[in-house]
Amino acid sequence: MSLAQVVIKKGREGSLRGRHPWVFSGALSRVPEGLKDGAAVEVLAHDGDCLGVGHYALGKSIAVKLFAFERVEPDFEYWRSKVERAIAYRARLNLGPAGVTDSYRLIHGEGDLLPGLIVDRYGSNFVVQFHSLGMHLIQEQIVAALSASFGNSVQSIYNKSKDTLLDTKQFDTKQFETGQLSTEGYLYGKAETGSGTLISENGIRFFVDWEKGQKTGFFLDQRDNRLLLRSIVQGKHVLNTFCYSGGFTLAALEGGAASVDSVDSSAAAISLLERNILEYGKNDRHVGFCEDSFRYLERTEKDYDLIILDPPAFAKHRQDLKNALRGYQRLNTLALKKLGRGGRLMTYSCSQLVSHDDFRFTLALAGAQAGRNIRIITELNQAACHPVNLAHPEGRYLKGLLLEVD
Repeated sequence: MSLAQVVIKKGREGSLRGRHPWVFSGALSRVPEGLKDGAAVEVLAHDGDCLGVGHYALGKSIAVKLFAFERVEPDFEYWRSKVERAIAYRARLNLGPAGVTDSYRLIHGEGDLLPGLIVDRYGSNFVVQFHSLGMHLIQEQIVAALSASFGNSVQSIYNKSKDTLLDTKQFDTKQFETGQLSTEGYLYGKAETGSGTLISENGIRFFVDWEKGQKTGFFLDQRDNRLLLRSIVQGKHVLNTFCYSGGFTLAALEGGAASVDSVDSSAAAISLLERNILEYGKNDRHVGFCEDSFRYLERTEKDYDLIILDPPAFAKHRQDLKNALRGYQRLNTLALKKLGRGGRLMTYSCSQLVSHDDFRFTLALAGAQAGRNIRIITELNQAACHPVNLAHPEGRYLKGLLLEVD
């Protein structure tokens, strides 16, 4: 297979030689005429040295995202080998049916050197998200690689890409309109129990609905932080805001919390939460509220020993950053005012555009506004099945802190 070639300007190849997988459009000196969006291309230095192979994105600021740093043949066997490497890494983390959980992120974009591809495993069911046209175009090969690697243990593979294709006008929309490229629906098999299944995580069972739920159905990136929560809530009164289906809620109950209040503005999320509470079977210490988390914090007269703030991304675009930081400051200020002396705040930002330094500074402002002295107990990160390539720090999107209020 002969791939089209794009050429990097002299002096602009340093980041690629350092194994950062992004090529910005301004770094390209030559692009073949008529190069199609989503095509696999070789990236060459100005002297003809091959720097890698990736998918081309027409009209995007990131023009190429590399999936290899050498010349490769991106055929079925290549993609299968990449999937099997991802499987082997998760096995070393003790993830899988015989490990701490049967559900985890199997492929995490750049962290697995597969930019544009997300695959989450829920037992024998797999949910894929294609974040680039290049990965959309090879979806049949990805599905075949998954089914070949896992064999009979694959019950279904579901495509949840409808909300991940931004700026679709830059793509060939006819391919989507005619069904040549699916953005939602089963690509292989079908789940036995409708649109979801029960999963197991550190001894707790959750129902996951990938068809109607948020993201791929469950926030697998918080697994380690849920386990940490279990170890610090004995006898505590806990508030879980933006609770979704109750991951932190059930972890707190399992850890022996005296009470847990859960808040989410989505009726669908509260319905999932109630289903999980019934499955768990210990609902006498729990109350759920279908309400905006900001509004709840403003109106409640209750004080808590521990509050969890895990909001959705406030900044999805750079122009949203200033308002996002104001939102984080207001939210954390409200929470800090509801904690007594020695109370703890487990607070997060999943906005990739919000840096760790910005988040810390915003929390310091919130502490000053609330009139509280705050200690950092520990930093909180995404689970290891969401790996961060050391050369690609942008992959560390989840940032959090466990704080204690004096």
